[in-house]
This record gives sequence, C-alpha cells and structure tokens, in this order.
Amino acid sequence: MEPDLAKTFSLESLSSSNAPNTTNAPAPAPAQPDKVFHMLSQPILRKLQAAPNRTLRVFQLIDQLEEVYGEIQVEALTEIINRLESTGRIRVLQRDRYGNHELQLT
Repeated sequence: MEPDLAKTFSLESLSSSNAPNTTNAPAPAPAQPDKVFHMLSQPILRKLQAAPNRTLRVFQLIDQLEEVYGEIQVEALTEIINRLESTGRIRVLQRDRYGNHELQLT
C-alpha cells in the first residue's frame, strides 16, 4: 500500500521536520583530507627534489607528473601548490599570470 502523500507532504508534516537533527549527522573524519593532501603532494615534492636547484616551473612539473597522475591541468595542482607554499614546503620564486609559476623546494 502507498502512504498517504497528502499527509506526508502536508505543511504540518514539513514544519515539524524542520527542526535540526544533529543525531543522524556522521562525524567528520579530519585526518582524511591530510592523508589525501600528503598522497598528492609527494610526487610534486620528489620532482622538485630531483630538479636542478630544486626549482621547476609549473608547466614543466605538469609534464613530469603525467606519468604519475595522467593528463592534468594547471587548475588541478593550484590548491596543492598553494597549500605546500602556505606550509613552507615550497616557495614561489616568480608568479606568472598564466599560472606557470616558478617553484622551489625549501
């Protein structure tokens, strides 16, 4: 048998279910994003470590990372590069308006 749709979607039913329900919300896993960041950043750091003067331009890095990640775009690495810079792991020596920044491992 089908439930009575008028009762299920009535104003009374909808307004009584508007109260926030925090008991069913899953607990966030704070360690997961850090694991993903660590996993994605390691190939970048290894390529910079092996580069002359530990310095590469983003487009060179993308070409070298193709064997690891497959085909990627500048935008895909932007967040990782920004976070590596903010944590002091890399330094942006020269910013390029097209995203081909010069990166150096610190």
